[in-house]
Amino acid sequence: MQVTDYLKKKGFTKTEAIFRQETAHLGPDGRPAQRNDESSPKRYLKGFALLRDWIDNNLDIYKVCDHHQRHEIAPVDCLHSPV
Repeated sequence: MQVTDYLKKKGFTKTEAIFRQETAHLGPDGRPAQRNDESSPKRYLKGFALLRDWIDNNLDIYKVCDHHQRHEIAPVDCLHSPV
């Protein structure tokens, strides 16, 4: 007897519907099936570009003024204030 048959027999219609949704993306071995778009290099490149842009645009408060050496501790007034 399959799980879906058991759930249907006992009247668990909502549980059966959720079970069908969850198992729709499983392979024959019961593991999650790989979709082509998930392993695409374009997906990883897009994610990397989004992360790089976020870092470039949001971490400016940690940049030190040009007139200070990198090994020096910058005074508070030299740090850029957040936008």
